[in-house]
Amino acid sequence: MIHFSFSKIKIFFVLGISLFLSFFLKKELFIQNTPYLKMPLDQYLSSKINSVLFSLRYGDSYRNLIENPVEISERTKKNIEEVVNLPLQKISQGVYAQQKENVVKITIKEEEIEWIDQEVTIDGKKIKIRVPRDQNLSEEKIRRIFFDY
Repeated sequence: MIHFSFSKIKIFFVLGISLFLSFFLKKELFIQNTPYLKMPLDQYLSSKINSVLFSLRYGDSYRNLIENPVEISERTKKNIEEVVNLPLQKISQGVYAQQKENVVKITIKEEEIEWIDQEVTIDGKKIKIRVPRDQNLSEEKIRRIFFDY
């Protein structure tokens, strides 16, 4: 007769959990069958937590978007192919666009843009950011664009 003590049950339970974790982590955390991590553990955990929170926040609409991606119409596909051959229209210094109906292609030629460093105070810290010279950005606008304040 086999006699199971509480400590033996705990050992089998821990072995079962570790086996499950090793199979799960092998696919999720490591690259193929190597001992190398796909990304640092803290980044991996934060990305998993963020995806769960995003899923909880947006619920079924999030799942529907992933499971049933939006189909692109034939007209839009044709416009995507044709927009590349259209001439560039200058939007501002170093920024150009091409447009065909509902498709817009934006080209940024960074070497043409003159940059200036602008200081912004966020939460008591001074932060330097580079902005195009011809863009007169107030500190409030910079907060809205870059920091979601």
